[in-house]
Amino acid sequence: MIAEATKASTALALSPSPTFVQSAGENCDAALAEGQQADLITCAMSAHWLQLPAFYPSAARALRPGGTLAIWTCTSMYADPSTPNAEAVQAVLRELEDERFSALPKFRDSAHSAIFPGR
Repeated sequence: MIAEATKASTALALSPSPTFVQSAGENCDAALAEGQQADLITCAMSAHWLQLPAFYPSAARALRPGGTLAIWTCTSMYADPSTPNAEAVQAVLRELEDERFSALPKFRDSAHSAIFPGR
């Protein structure tokens, strides 16, 4: 995935050129150079494998102020009880899943086609 992301960013001539790093979630801040912070941390289809009480502080150290932590899966949305403000997060996730995403029956297919044209 790193190679594909690098290839895509080069093809798009992004400026400044992004850097992509892969690391273990529980110590993702250790993957960055001294003084470096991430704009975005993604965790796709794997958050259930993480030790979330260790992951969240590491992600907080790795992210720049205003950075984004994006975690997704293809199943029902669930906020682990260790998630900060878990009840409020779960309420937002429930509303997204039950009221917003249910109105988009082809959302997954159209999003996939937009990201991977021709596939």
